[in-house]
Amino acid sequence: MSPSVSFAYAATGAFLGIYGIASVWRAVAARRWNVVTGAIIESRLKGGYTGSTFRWDAIVRYRYEMGGTQYEAERVSYGSLAVLGWRRIAERVHAKYPLGKRVNVHVCPTNPALAVLEAGPSTFMYSYIVIGAGLFAIGLHGMFWTP
Repeated sequence: MSPSVSFAYAATGAFLGIYGIASVWRAVAARRWNVVTGAIIESRLKGGYTGSTFRWDAIVRYRYEMGGTQYEAERVSYGSLAVLGWRRIAERVHAKYPLGKRVNVHVCPTNPALAVLEAGPSTFMYSYIVIGAGLFAIGLHGMFWTP
């Protein structure tokens, strides 16, 4: 493997690993945030092309109040499978959060505009770390142990 390809593997792996660790950290931190009651104010499916790939997203917006101020947010969770853009996943999220549903909202105590519906890491989040470590190892091997 050429040095430039090896470096690309290592850099991509490092990026994915750091992203995965940061995502898990944020998701775990959200478990300790304040929990308030909110309501779903928009819930719909959106399909469309991003480049040459068709993807589906569940658009979920919710409103909540913290400290006498009303806020709106869209983050359902950190690191969910929804990033894949698969229709079944988007439909599942949409069905879970119908318009008007009352929900528990985890609100960041230092920045009440930052909120999430599902606190805690998903199993999928760890795949960033595992795949990142694998790519990083392949890249390092190519850079230092390949003649």
